[in-house]
Amino acid sequence: MKMIYANIDEMMQPAVLALLKKLDVHDYEIFKRVTGEAPGGQRFMDNSIWPGYHICLLIPFRDDEKARIILQQFKEMNKTAHHSFEKVACCVWKIDEYFYE
Repeated sequence: MKMIYANIDEMMQPAVLALLKKLDVHDYEIFKRVTGEAPGGQRFMDNSIWPGYHICLLIPFRDDEKARIILQQFKEMNKTAHHSFEKVACCVWKIDEYFYE
């Protein structure tokens, strides 16, 4: 089992959610209005000095192959991005247990 953490610019939310829907992924959490600093130093603090904010998604997968497909799709999105803010920052880790009861 895997957990994907994806950090995206708020403008990319419709595209990422459309991708999840297309790939039949219905189990995820969205954290809105996340502020911080990107790896390249770009700040997104949702204020007049550093406008904008990000959205973070946590996406659990029981099926490792489906997680791999999502990661590959995120990488493809990054390759075709016209601006750095269009890229998906992502990390993955193994999870030992996941349930919804």
